[in-house]
Amino acid sequence: MSIQKMLEQLDSFWNASSDLRFKGEHPDCDRIQDMLIKEFRKLPDDELLKIISPMNDGQLQQIYSVLITLLEEDEREIVSAYIRA
Repeated sequence: MSIQKMLEQLDSFWNASSDLRFKGEHPDCDRIQDMLIKEFRKLPDDELLKIISPMNDGQLQQIYSVLITLLEEDEREIVSAYIRA
């Protein structure tokens, strides 16, 4: 599955509930985020930036845990500018 397709599926699962309190609570969100970590780890920094730099705050929120993993476990400092608390 392509990274773009994974991001589209994550967005769908993330927004599955109309109740804002449950955004991102769908069980498949974790599965897709784990897949994204594996795929992002394969990319050089410039390719990773091509994917994450055009993302809006909502999209970055969906991959927050992915970016934290890349920063903390893989020491990919390049993602720190895209981490929104």
